[in-house]
Amino acid sequence: MALLALAFHAMQRYNPSNMNRAKQQKIAVAYVSASTVDAARQRCEAVRAKAAILNVKLVLEFIDCGYKTSKRPGLAKLVDYISSNEVDYVIAAGSDHFGYDGAKAAKTIEAIERTGAQVVFTDASRRDVDELLKIAKEFA
Repeated sequence: MALLALAFHAMQRYNPSNMNRAKQQKIAVAYVSASTVDAARQRCEAVRAKAAILNVKLVLEFIDCGYKTSKRPGLAKLVDYISSNEVDYVIAAGSDHFGYDGAKAAKTIEAIERTGAQVVFTDASRRDVDELLKIAKEFA
């Protein structure tokens, strides 16, 4: 049973139709998965710091807290959200936050990036993300 399911937390209202995308700051959403509320808070802080480094506007955080299985409602809501909204970046605390299975994590990353958003991790470089995708494709 989940300790806490904060699957969807709106940091501020965002209406993409009101923005001129070429002149505006890039838009990001966050995904955090943690076993405890304290760990989720720490990871959210790391994600916010990464957003500041990237100079992007973090508009939503999707948080799954206490889920030890592959069932992650916050992640599903994130994928649904970016499918219908313009998002430049998805920032996550780590590649393992998209699933314990590397192949499943890679499929999630691919699905996100097909929307035009770039996946960024607080604990890895883009080269690490590309390597994860390459390995997952070899074993798929």
